[in-house]
Amino acid sequence: MINALKIAQGLDRNYRASGSGYACKCPVHDDQTASLSVTDGKEGRVLVHCHAGCAPRDVIGELKARNLWPEAAPKHRPRSAGGYAEGANDNRKATAPKGQRGKLAKTYDYFDHWTGELKMQVLRYEPKGFSQRRPDPDHPGQWIKAVSAEHRTLYKAQSVAQANCVVLIVEGEKDVDNLTALGFVATCNPGGAGKWQDNYSEMLRDKTVVLLPDNDDAGRRHANVVAYKLSGIAASVRIVHLPDLPEKGDVSDWLAIEGNDRATLEKLIESSDDTPPASPASAASISVEDFLSREGRLTIFEAGSEVEVAQVLHSLLKRHLGTLVHAEGEFWHYRETRWQVLSRTELWRGVQHFDGAEVGNERPTLLKLGTKKIESILHELQMMCAVPDFFENPVMGINCASGFITFDADGQPSQRPHAPNDRARHTLPGCWAAGMSGGVPSGSLLDRLLTGSFAGDEDAADKINLLAEIAGVSALGYATELREPKAVILYGMTAENGKSQILDLMRGLLPPSAVSAITAAKMSDERYVVGLAGKLLNATDELSGAAIASDTFKTIITGEQVNGRDVYKSCIEFCPHAQHMFATNVLPPYKGGMDRGVQRRLLVVPFNHTVPKAERVEHIGKRIGAEEADLLLAWAVAGASRVIRNRAFSEPQSSKSALREWVCKADAVQAWIEIGIEAAPGHWVATSVAYEAFCNWAVSEGYMRDRLPNVSSFSERLQSTVAGVTDKRTSRKRGLVGLRIKPLF
Repeated sequence: MINALKIAQGLDRNYRASGSGYACKCPVHDDQTASLSVTDGKEGRVLVHCHAGCAPRDVIGELKARNLWPEAAPKHRPRSAGGYAEGANDNRKATAPKGQRGKLAKTYDYFDHWTGELKMQVLRYEPKGFSQRRPDPDHPGQWIKAVSAEHRTLYKAQSVAQANCVVLIVEGEKDVDNLTALGFVATCNPGGAGKWQDNYSEMLRDKTVVLLPDNDDAGRRHANVVAYKLSGIAASVRIVHLPDLPEKGDVSDWLAIEGNDRATLEKLIESSDDTPPASPASAASISVEDFLSREGRLTIFEAGSEVEVAQVLHSLLKRHLGTLVHAEGEFWHYRETRWQVLSRTELWRGVQHFDGAEVGNERPTLLKLGTKKIESILHELQMMCAVPDFFENPVMGINCASGFITFDADGQPSQRPHAPNDRARHTLPGCWAAGMSGGVPSGSLLDRLLTGSFAGDEDAADKINLLAEIAGVSALGYATELREPKAVILYGMTAENGKSQILDLMRGLLPPSAVSAITAAKMSDERYVVGLAGKLLNATDELSGAAIASDTFKTIITGEQVNGRDVYKSCIEFCPHAQHMFATNVLPPYKGGMDRGVQRRLLVVPFNHTVPKAERVEHIGKRIGAEEADLLLAWAVAGASRVIRNRAFSEPQSSKSALREWVCKADAVQAWIEIGIEAAPGHWVATSVAYEAFCNWAVSEGYMRDRLPNVSSFSERLQSTVAGVTDKRTSRKRGLVGLRIKPLF
């Protein structure tokens, strides 16, 4: 017995299991990606679906030719793309009985638009029914029933190619013939609504196109899809809905109404406007749930398996939203200026509308959906859309309201329109134009905050430039691309010194979707670290010394891969790109010392000035983001330009001094190294003697004895910190070579 497994084995020796069936290479087209799904259905039937778009009847024809199709398999009802059954609604027109052909009424020849060669033929039967065939190149006068995508073309393609007037697109060959008889150039695609192929669009390049849809949901949907696919290819596209057209009527029905003729149709076309295509962006104004609610009523399934439902769902979502991607634990689609998350809740509710859909042809049943089946459907959809590394290497630039700002190697900015391939997930609220200086006008809110925070500082200008660079790096998502990625510590011992307002300023530069507030202490918890996925800035007022000293913190700052898990979701892997900022009044101490790796990842910005009460502006940081968004963005772009040129932040001397002082205060070993020893090549000191001298000094300076490192850790710290110091051991003694202890008491 031929089943799904035998078909997969017969087509592709590298077939693989996929869901409840198998994935293998499609026999109709030149398949390099195993795009054919083969699944066992009920009562011995086999279900096939080509993700590249080949029609099921073509696939089945190829399988029959290879003796890979079960002879007794039930015949399939003709289906349109996305799992829709043709005529799947009330008031169906008469069709031939199941398993029978009616009387052949007419044939329609499809010719190649360049060579005039007969490519295929559509056969119309009465009662209404259709089939397709193509000439057998090896046996003239004979036909092959399997018609693949490469053999399909537009009806009357030669007239379309030669046309220098309006080209009318309708749904059926009869309509084309009736319009041609009136002197119009008209065409349609084989198979009717929902069967438009991308190669048809190229045949209409630079043509003026008018679509005349049938008066039903499938016709209107088909017109919108074709208009979208012709956008940017045809010179112009219009959709003209014929007035007084009966339900499910077509242009032939309209022409049969008294008073409707060529002149009437020409007036309708001339009075219509170019129709904006129903692109994924505009279609997304309708919620996914509402869209699937409408479409779900028209869907008929062959077997109703999770794989089949997921395939239909995927086709519908692509039609509605465009490309759908699953990455970092979420479904994403592109809308207007950025990639956005399609919520699992909205998807779940949308799938629920398939509950009760018809399943089967001869003895239809109803599809029943429960929690487990919906979970399985969404899991299959996830596998179909999976691109795990989709956001790992986005185009470097700032995605703002006015466009996408790119930078050349010298940091020179320029702007172009938004594009999906930029992989941008956030759109900054500000607008930017070439030539904006990035300077801070005197008297602006931004100027008042920056100058007020650093009033009296000798290096105030350097600190302001540094903050601009931090803002630019955050907007770019460039933090982990620096030569030495840094977590920024806004440090000020006094209150009302501006550091919290600077945090609000940085948050206001970005949309809320780009900002997180994960404390350093929570970065080692996979339930919290997942909140960094896709963020540009992580800003918080909490700082923990122990957390900053951890290996997890160092990994996150440099953008190495980490694992995270949202509650009730699978663990995901991602590379964080956020710029981290922490505000604190106290620089924390370290029990185990602050090693060189930690020090390299910290950048301290001192806030020394308390802003006088009379000069304070309430919520100034938030107000700048809301009221001076363009100015704030231009300031950040200027900072980004400097960082790209230098691949590093411009650290003021006060930042270096503040870090050095913090290291000495927080780390007793480091502080003692600064004042207690000197380099002495070849000089030997007993480890116990050096450790005792260190402990005596540390206790006298107020360090707690029980918080000091043990002798082994002390020795390791000296060797890793002081150049030239080594550990030397003999059978009778242990010592450190390369240093001399200074007398401190």
